[in-house]
Amino acid sequence: MKLIARFSILFCFIAAYAAPYNGEEVEFSQPDGSNVAVLLFGDEFHIDAESPDGYTLIRDEEGWICYAKLSADGNEYVSTGTHYTGKGKSIAPSTVRKNIRINSNSIREKRQKKREALGNGENESRLSSQKPSANSSGFQSAPLVNDTTFGMVLIINYPESDKKSTLTKTQVEDALNNPNNSNSMWSYYYDISNGKVWYKNIFSVIVTVDKSYSYYDDDSDYKRVPELITNALLKLKAAVEKDPTIGAAFDKITTYTRSNRKTSLVLNILHAHNPRVWAKGTWSHRGWYNGGPPGDGSGTANVNPAINGVYFYDYNLSALSGNSYNTMPISTMLHENGHMLMGWPDLYNYDSSIKNYVGSYDIMSSGTAMPNPYFRDKAGWITVTDITNMNATLSHVANSHTAYVYKRNNNEMYYIEARARNGRNANIPGAGLIIWHIHTQGDNSTLKANNPYPQVMVVQANATTNDWLNWGNVGANNPFVGPARASYSQNSTPAAQYYDKTNSPMNVWDISAAGATMTFKIGTGGTGILSSSSQSSSSRVVSSSSQSSSSRVVSSSSQSSSSRVVSSSSQSSSSRAVSSSSQSSSSRAVSSSSSQRSSSSRAVSSSSSQRSSSSVTVSSSSDSTPILLSQTAIGNIRVQATSNFIVLENLPGNVKVEVYSLQGKRIYSGNSENSQTLKVPVQAKGMYITNVQGSNKGVQTKVVVK
Repeated sequence: MKLIARFSILFCFIAAYAAPYNGEEVEFSQPDGSNVAVLLFGDEFHIDAESPDGYTLIRDEEGWICYAKLSADGNEYVSTGTHYTGKGKSIAPSTVRKNIRINSNSIREKRQKKREALGNGENESRLSSQKPSANSSGFQSAPLVNDTTFGMVLIINYPESDKKSTLTKTQVEDALNNPNNSNSMWSYYYDISNGKVWYKNIFSVIVTVDKSYSYYDDDSDYKRVPELITNALLKLKAAVEKDPTIGAAFDKITTYTRSNRKTSLVLNILHAHNPRVWAKGTWSHRGWYNGGPPGDGSGTANVNPAINGVYFYDYNLSALSGNSYNTMPISTMLHENGHMLMGWPDLYNYDSSIKNYVGSYDIMSSGTAMPNPYFRDKAGWITVTDITNMNATLSHVANSHTAYVYKRNNNEMYYIEARARNGRNANIPGAGLIIWHIHTQGDNSTLKANNPYPQVMVVQANATTNDWLNWGNVGANNPFVGPARASYSQNSTPAAQYYDKTNSPMNVWDISAAGATMTFKIGTGGTGILSSSSQSSSSRVVSSSSQSSSSRVVSSSSQSSSSRVVSSSSQSSSSRAVSSSSQSSSSRAVSSSSSQRSSSSRAVSSSSSQRSSSSVTVSSSSDSTPILLSQTAIGNIRVQATSNFIVLENLPGNVKVEVYSLQGKRIYSGNSENSQTLKVPVQAKGMYITNVQGSNKGVQTKVVVK
């Protein structure tokens, strides 16, 4: 217990020197040794800086942070020559205005120049052995992780005595990989994925590069970063060749094939770094490594070193902080690993003059909250119930691994979920029912002619106009809560409208007060929340709540043909109900395998009831123990097992079927064509994963062969 408490201080979720910023305060040093507070807006590709009272700042050629003015053409910031001396002490020149910004075109050009300097890569999901093709959203569903996904962490010291980290291997392991540390990166991705992502980073030794920190941290646009990474990798390679036991861990690294090379999924680089200037030099960033000068004085041309046959491409460079550089920037790493692991895009606008439509309700915008339900749905992490054209009274457990979706078509839709300010969402601005407006072809980072709307937007319940372009920045009063903000329809303000100004027929109303469980009505809503034993023929109840990745109870009883109940709840291994999906690190069970569970903790039963169109019928025989992992269905598929076969019945035509062992070995892959029943032979007893994938829907289950 003392160990965990100690390291939770060392590796807390601190404000770190990396993207994104939305007015966070960061301390910088002036040439005279004084420290001043600066507010930052933007990310590693472009940052605008301001004093706390709103005046734009720039660091001049002599290294002083000064008040800024615009150049004659508006494309650059120019120093006024007046030094900024700190919050509450500094006085701006009378000739400068607050909140000035250079032209948007100039911002775009500067951003593109820095992207090119950092490799100009793109977001792409790589949670598989080969680089997958992107879907229409620019990222794809992540398959069930085959055992554990391994990235790599590289820690860099500089020759200067004051640029060295005192981190130990135990501290690094605790911050990144400890399942019992609720602040670790492992715990974060395990929690938000509903236990489906087991993500660890391999750390071996701290390396010291050849050249000084001041050499690498020049004022150029990251020009010397490739040299820094190359020199560090060469040092690590030399250590591995000298001591093969260090290199043994590299056999575990999760890789994919890029340019016919075995390439690491993730490279997290940490270095002993005090920021001198923002968005330049060695400022924290995400980039794409394509080799560089070795930086060892040999005069050798660019090299791209491999370690034990593994190359590197996608990386995150983050700064260690603290007196001995022993505080790890976990919050920054969580965001950047969202790019590298999942291919998730940024959800903030790169032009700080344009409003943020997501804010700290999503880690890919700012803060450390769980991602929006659309991203989690595409990753296969949550159960989603389609309520399009439904008339029902619904309930939702806040912060759970479930959501509702109302679809206009496959491109534009609304996701609905309740959120409370606890657990992973403890620091969101406000609690209540969040309605997410999704357009798969949108782009949050650059609103432009071909993408004139965001991909993900929090509908602002407190907006006073229907025109989302005139809404304010996201804040505490955006969630829907009764009685003040209790409805969203074409007749409310704001009105439920699609981006082409067409009214949406979705009618959400009678929204309850914020709480651990929230209720609301969709369509006509029926007569209220009813239990399965008292349902009328004209109404139904759909209850969506927290589920673990390995257990769920789905029960249905005899119902009339015009009504139905779909109820799911969080279960412990003894089938005891848990009221909240958020658990402390001391109460979360972590076994050696995410799928080895007792069959006594699950019950899947079916009788003569009707199931909703968004659920899957999974039957259980005496020889199988199936677990329902996805509620997006293709037909009415049945999965069961005998002593020698996994049997899939009621398969629709032309779907892809894959079967994996628990260790991740694929034992079958093929198309069903027009076969209604498929028998897959298996050689050994144990648990297997089946994946049935259609054009835009999929079913994943686990089944035990006894």
